[in-house]
Amino acid sequence: MKRRNDTMLVLVDPVGGFRGIADALNAKTITVGGDTKLNPLEIRETPQNVLDSGDGISPLSAKKDEVYAVLENFLDARDIELGTETGVLSYVIDEAYRQAGIVEDDVSTHTSANSPTMQDVHRILCDIAENPDEHNIAESESARERAAQYADELAIAFQPFREGGSYENLSHHSEIDILEGDNKVVYIDLGQIEGSASGIDRQTFLMQLLLSTIYQQAKNTQRNVELAIDEAH
Repeated sequence: MKRRNDTMLVLVDPVGGFRGIADALNAKTITVGGDTKLNPLEIRETPQNVLDSGDGISPLSAKKDEVYAVLENFLDARDIELGTETGVLSYVIDEAYRQAGIVEDDVSTHTSANSPTMQDVHRILCDIAENPDEHNIAESESARERAAQYADELAIAFQPFREGGSYENLSHHSEIDILEGDNKVVYIDLGQIEGSASGIDRQTFLMQLLLSTIYQQAKNTQRNVELAIDEAH
């Protein structure tokens, strides 16, 4: 590993099994705790060569699908079924990126600083609930009224992401940067994350978000990024 300057190894360790390897490889250590800031909506610029060799799926569309899946999993873990609220949630995700200035065909706008956060998602949900006529979310008045009701219910469901909530740390820009410094090995320690909050296992949920963060950041390096996860199931 130390002789391969074109490769970065990222070790994700929930239980401490990689500590010895990390120490032997002089890895940069990042400790992720229950209050570590991670942004589920973070998007980074995709290099042009990756775009040219891709399958035609835009990075923004793929990121929106991922955010939808993360939020759906959050709701499922709390025994909340989306049902007819699916259209409202999709609209809110689209609107969050639009308001943040993220443009599908301009990857230069795909930055961590530009990325919306769960604060924006909650704000838009509340605005739909209070002012449905100001959103292009439905054509008929009755449909807009239903959308307002669904938005209000989703805003309540996402209360844990608000200030003082159990997942407030997931409503800010990410403070983890695997690319900071010239490190060949990065060791991410998840051992401090314990228990559950809002009916969800913290470590499992944060692991999902962490992998997304690593992927987004890995797009910004010319090196190959290899990922190893201890106790992966």
